[in-house]
Amino acid sequence: MTSLPIQPRKVAFDVSSVPRHWNGGDPVLTRFFDALSVHFPEGERFFIQSVRNFKDQVTDDQLIEDIRHFIRQEGQHGIVHDRFNDVMASQGVDVDKVTTNLRTFIRTTQKYLPKKYQLAMTAAFEHFTATLGEAMVSEKSDMFGEADPVMRALFLWHGVEEVEHKA
Repeated sequence: MTSLPIQPRKVAFDVSSVPRHWNGGDPVLTRFFDALSVHFPEGERFFIQSVRNFKDQVTDDQLIEDIRHFIRQEGQHGIVHDRFNDVMASQGVDVDKVTTNLRTFIRTTQKYLPKKYQLAMTAAFEHFTATLGEAMVSEKSDMFGEADPVMRALFLWHGVEEVEHKA
């Protein structure tokens, strides 16, 4: 695979009017992607910290630039999904319970696992999300064929950026 450049993009999505079952009216398909969204902000912050733990050891100029762009992208992902998570919370999804549990898991991981292991976890999760991103943007995919246009754009943007992290 050839490496794609990591390009931070500042985006804004008006998620304020997204319907409860935004993916074609299908509650299961909608909640699958909602479950990802709930986890993204805390996960993105973990990924950023995992990479920052080793940033001072990097000497390759291109890798330093990639790390800088990766951190900006991950920060933007967290901001965008935090906004949608607020919408989900207003629709009755217990976002706080999920994020509290995830935050506890992450803090325990950061306290007890070596930083190299945390970076390995980040690489594994990034590979998973890059693979999902490739599936999302595939010509053969219809994951978002009937989705609310704002949510379709949000997830496709995020998917494209995750593909950039694969290499």
